[in-house]
Amino acid sequence: MLNRPMGIKRAIVPAIIFAGLGTAVVLELSTKQGVECEVCISFQGRQKCAKARADEAEQAEREAQSSACSLLTSGVSEAVKCPRIRPDKVTCK
Repeated sequence: MLNRPMGIKRAIVPAIIFAGLGTAVVLELSTKQGVECEVCISFQGRQKCAKARADEAEQAEREAQSSACSLLTSGVSEAVKCPRIRPDKVTCK
């Protein structure tokens, strides 16, 4: 027969560890410093905006443009052209 108190302890310990790790991840992500940029880009008659966060504005801008381009392009040739286009709008905080 199962020993109830031992079974409960076995379930509670991993749950506490998991909750602690989850809390640490949330706190790390919410307090991360850096720059957030929003980039709006027009490509082949369509426009998309995307945001990204990084330690430096230049990196955040590149990542945001890459995200916007991924929503606008299909195929390798378009995916190569889009990041080279000058954005319509760039806002960094």
